[in-house]
Amino acid sequence: MKIYELPATTQKSYYHKAKVVVTDSGKTLLRSYDTIVAGILSDGSVHRYWNGYSATTAKHVNDFFRLFGKRPVNKREWINMKVEEVA
Repeated sequence: MKIYELPATTQKSYYHKAKVVVTDSGKTLLRSYDTIVAGILSDGSVHRYWNGYSATTAKHVNDFFRLFGKRPVNKREWINMKVEEVA
């Protein structure tokens, strides 16, 4: 497993509140405030793992998506994404 800070694009830093976790099985996960909120699997599919919304976590999610070449999402798109269990 590899863990590193999510680079911030809309501010100087996320002050250790947002981390990228790359698992041994190939999943790339976003941990925001100690909660896994989103992931990108090895096939490139995007997944939502947190049944909530906050403006700060939305910034984390969108920077995470941008980092991996995915399109950022707005609040409505995030809320409409299916919430899954982290497997």
